[in-house]
Amino acid sequence: ARSVRTLVGALVVVSAGATLLRTALSTLMVNAVRRQDSGMVSGVIDAIESICRVAAPLAGGVLLQHQGAWAPGAAGGCLAFVGAVELLTSSSSLRNGPGAGTATSTEQNGAAAIRKDKVKE
Repeated sequence: ARSVRTLVGALVVVSAGATLLRTALSTLMVNAVRRQDSGMVSGVIDAIESICRVAAPLAGGVLLQHQGAWAPGAAGGCLAFVGAVELLTSSSSLRNGPGAGTATSTEQNGAAAIRKDKVKE
């Protein structure tokens, strides 16, 4: 950065973008599961984020020390690309809304009962 002002400005933009992205992705993941599983998914998301808050600086430091200044950014870019591809090619449950493709046994039994009633008519 050419100045502290430029660095602070860049950090504000990056932090705001990361916050918006985290919120959007967490919401997408929670909405992709059944309502009763949303708490578990939120917990898993938070656990993974906590692990990454510890592991990422360690890995970044090793990459910086052994590969150079370009390596941590390149590794982060590669991980972001893999995540974006996975998100875009993920299962239909993300595209079709909450709990898509995850019928409970109660829902399956109810659907079977409705089919039996229609056959009797």
